[in-house]
Amino acid sequence: MDTSLRTDLEAALPGSQSQTQDLLPDQACQQLQLRRHERARLQVQRGQLWLTQEGRLEDRHLRSGDHTLLQGPGRFHLGTLNTETCRIQLLLNTVR
Repeated sequence: MDTSLRTDLEAALPGSQSQTQDLLPDQACQQLQLRRHERARLQVQRGQLWLTQEGRLEDRHLRSGDHTLLQGPGRFHLGTLNTETCRIQLLLNTVR
């Protein structure tokens, strides 16, 4: 079962919005939905992250200090890789 990360870009100040979230080992995977003109810089601050995008075969594994740029449109699924909490930071942007 997936649950959605809150990414209220419409309420953000012009430019970007940052949020930090802990993903717990026994928690369901989180979903991040990005629309056409949205992108997110995701950084792992602690732990290990599993990341995949719907419609793509490959999974990605990120460790503390790693980051990646996610480009919309797309639905991404995020979860922890092991038994420790994973802390992520998302920097969300709308690109016009």
